[in-house]
Amino acid sequence: MSEAPQSTRWFKPRDTGTGFTPVSWQGWLVTLVFCLTIAATVQLVIPEGSAALPWIVSARHAVGLSAQGLGLVGAVLSIGSELAVFFLVAWWTSRPTKRLD
Repeated sequence: MSEAPQSTRWFKPRDTGTGFTPVSWQGWLVTLVFCLTIAATVQLVIPEGSAALPWIVSARHAVGLSAQGLGLVGAVLSIGSELAVFFLVAWWTSRPTKRLD
């Protein structure tokens, strides 16, 4: 009888606490993309006169956002949806696949 191919899991449940830990290069890539997305969202949230990066300010003007940024509601909705997508990807790819024989 041949061995079942080992499924590649991107994340695994943490040993202590809650959440997931990346265990493959795909998991680390998803985590990096998530961090960059959150950083870009934070740059869109803060007003133009403070610590906004110049290329973010020009991108904000290109898409027609105001100089005040996204505001509190926009920030909560954006970061909340990004966090939900990241959590679902981590949860879905942490489940072991079962072979049906």
